[in-house]
Amino acid sequence: MKKRVKTDYANIHIPENKDPREYTVDERRAEEYQMLQQAGTFRVLHTIKLKERYGLKSATSISRDRQILFEYLVDSFNESNTLPDIILKKKWAMEEARKSNDYKLVDQISDSILKMMFDLGVLEKVAEKLKLEGDKVITFEELQEAVRLVEAEEDEETKEAE
Repeated sequence: MKKRVKTDYANIHIPENKDPREYTVDERRAEEYQMLQQAGTFRVLHTIKLKERYGLKSATSISRDRQILFEYLVDSFNESNTLPDIILKKKWAMEEARKSNDYKLVDQISDSILKMMFDLGVLEKVAEKLKLEGDKVITFEELQEAVRLVEAEEDEETKEAE
């Protein structure tokens, strides 16, 4: 069986003036990866819309792209033991929303981070609890309280630094 070479979609250059219908498979997936980065969710990869954008005969290619990109994100996490850059960018966006006191947006972003972490298998939902790496299990309430405490400490540190 032939071993597939891993493609680094985050580092593929997409020509600006190239018609999306003429993209190579890797360019198409790299653009889809950029969409994922911006939106932070796989929901942005609308099968029918992307099929039309790329001039594909079947939406099956887009479904396959989603699977390949999911594997790419999981591999990125497993190989580097750091969160994929999509989640890191969302964390940055959450910090910016918090600085501007937009707590509704903070909640939305934190929910989407958790959902993506569930999708990537970083966290596993068990009943109303989270199973972290190892045997540690915490409730959602405990996680929310821990996040509140960390945010309060960061706020305190920020105020002291000013």
